[in-house]
Amino acid sequence: MQSPLSILIVDDQEDVRKLIRMILSPEGYELLEAHDGKAAITQIQTYRPDLILLDIMMPGYPNGLELLDIVKNNKVMTTKIVMISAKGQFDDVVAAAKLRCDAYIIKPFTRQHLLDTIKTVLESEEGGTTS
Repeated sequence: MQSPLSILIVDDQEDVRKLIRMILSPEGYELLEAHDGKAAITQIQTYRPDLILLDIMMPGYPNGLELLDIVKNNKVMTTKIVMISAKGQFDDVVAAAKLRCDAYIIKPFTRQHLLDTIKTVLESEEGGTTS
């Protein structure tokens, strides 16, 4: 039996983490959570998630873009990252794309959009930025 794919939800807002957890729990993913970038690094190093859902605007170091850069520049990790943010301006999406995020979802999002994006990113070899 194949083990479930793991997803790390990184957002400083408990309500957002809870919403994502409610959407993903029935889908059979193993879910991990972190409330900031520092806690996310610990989770990433310990569990090596298959995918990270990452908010951009988080207090402290590292924020979402800094964490994206750290993970994508680590030669050992091949974790895919989907940015989830209320920052939907073109420059925000471009900044995340330059740091090699695999997809970009703008808040608020629908259940189906989140599920479709996760499925596409997990099934892709290269990834690519979508919104």
